Amino acid sequence: MIPLTEFLSRDPLVQAAVAVCAERGIGACLVGGAVRDLLQSRPIHDWDLVVERDAISLARATADRLGASFYPLDEERDTGRVVAYDADGSRTFIDFALRRGSDWRTDLEARDLTVNAMALRLGNDVELFDPFNGRPDLEARLVRAVTEHSFRDDHVRMMRAVRLAGELGFQIEPQTAALIRRDAALLADVSVERARDELARLLALPDALAGIRQMDDLGLLAQMLPEVAALKGVEQSRPHHWPVFEHTLFVLGALERI
Repeated sequence: MIPLTEFLSRDPLVQAAVAVCAERGIGACLVGGAVRDLLQSRPIHDWDLVVERDAISLARATADRLGASFYPLDEERDTGRVVAYDADGSRTFIDFALRRGSDWRTDLEARDLTVNAMALRLGNDVELFDPFNGRPDLEARLVRAVTEHSFRDDHVRMMRAVRLAGELGFQIEPQTAALIRRDAALLADVSVERARDELARLLALPDALAGIRQMDDLGLLAQMLPEVAALKGVEQSRPHHWPVFEHTLFVLGALERI
């Protein structure tokens, strides 16, 4: 595991956040996609810290120390955000959230995918806490649901699984694919804004066509874009070569190549 000094030296913003937590004697873990990307040596611009208490207060204190902006994201759930601007105008986010449940395992169990359910405990040493085997899945390049009810807890996670698989070049493991097919109809209950955001991120990937085909295979396309799914089986007159659905996907592939 990465030594603490090396880990902290990678981002002075995180170093400041960890220092604020330590000064107040509040336990903190780095969680989620930041841990996944750190283990893959990918660039990180969004850091998520889960803390034992006083998340908004910690976010405000960190922002003050950095001369950065602070926003309370969700006062009821005690979640705050620090926004720091780099010299080139790019932004880095540090989110502080109150731990869900009485311990770190309970918090991670409530997350979506195993590769997002790892935590780095921050203290004198950096310790990886991986109760759901996210690191082996990361090494095997697999997208796996944390629990059998992960997608029922938050339906947009099904779209996120497809998008993340495309973004990382991973495969959705068979049992997780089966869970998505089981729960696909629940996607209709997701707010339009959240579903749109995941779809937009998927369409921005280099191989969006593969993602759309996977959405179709998993039963998500009919829920997300019923007008597109309804094109299946609609034939076209000559000189067209494909039915309308395949023609539409061919156009998407052609746009990607352009």
